[in-house]
Amino acid sequence: MLSPGTTILIPSGPAHDPYRKHLHVVVARNEGPPVQILMVSICSLTAAYQDLTTIFNGGEHPFVRHRSYVRYSDAGVYFEAEIQRKIDDGYFELHDNCSDELLTAVVGGFEFSRFAKPYTKNFIEDADA
Repeated sequence: MLSPGTTILIPSGPAHDPYRKHLHVVVARNEGPPVQILMVSICSLTAAYQDLTTIFNGGEHPFVRHRSYVRYSDAGVYFEAEIQRKIDDGYFELHDNCSDELLTAVVGGFEFSRFAKPYTKNFIEDADA
């Protein structure tokens, strides 16, 4: 079961390095059927596109070593079974769960980010506890 706070490394790098993995956080879960999860990625803070709503300095999670931001614009709802299948096949990789503090910061940012899509906010409101 992929519950809120679960983190997954997913190949989602830039065009020149498409297999570079980014940390994705499971933010919310809806039992459905089918079971769906909301995930968002955490990316290194660069001069390129940035959403400054939720910033981490590094060290908040073992995978987050540099100043990073939550990329609310790319948050999406996925069928849990499809994500689990990619984990089982070795294409995605489970990582250490995030702390309650990190999860709270990520979830809270959906309310304030101008890049968060309305359906993601609705998913959080409707999610199972």
